[in-house]
Amino acid sequence: MAAGASSLGDSMGTLLNTLNAPRMAVVLWLTAGLAAAAPRVQINAADDAMLQTIRGIGPSTAQAIIEARDAQGPFSSAHDLVRRVKRVGAKSVAKWQAQGLVFDAASPEQYCAPAAASVR
Repeated sequence: MAAGASSLGDSMGTLLNTLNAPRMAVVLWLTAGLAAAAPRVQINAADDAMLQTIRGIGPSTAQAIIEARDAQGPFSSAHDLVRRVKRVGAKSVAKWQAQGLVFDAASPEQYCAPAAASVR
């Protein structure tokens, strides 16, 4: 059993030696690029399905967000979302923002094409 553990340790050592600093830098750069390319979900324009693309926002939370937005207008900030939507906390919103949820002041038309414009 000890021989197998030693073999595993040797394999890991070989792998780590193979991934030298320049290669690791490329891997990290590519990973950061993929994270930066994550789609943005504008909370004041997103529909139910778009909101649910954010991990942690399920059907009931998406519906609560939309209902609060429809009843009281657009969300101005993460704090505003926490204040207006029950069962949504600051930690959850911070995680959602890291996944691409945004509170842009831009008009919703920049994120969602009007339905009538797609039909001719």
